[in-house]
Amino acid sequence: MQVFKYFLVLLMLMVLAVMTVGVLKVFGLPAFVGWIVFGAVLVIALRVLWQKRRQHP
Repeated sequence: MQVFKYFLVLLMLMVLAVMTVGVLKVFGLPAFVGWIVFGAVLVIALRVLWQKRRQHP
């Protein structure tokens, strides 16, 4: 069950990355800007998850 949960999160992150790059291309920004934004969102999300995990052992 835990593996399925991680797979679902990974799938959502991939969809988010594709959507981010697509939206930025519509606005005329280069794709690497989308990957930078996606990376920043991913780092923030991982830090939030890590803090929640440490608070609730």
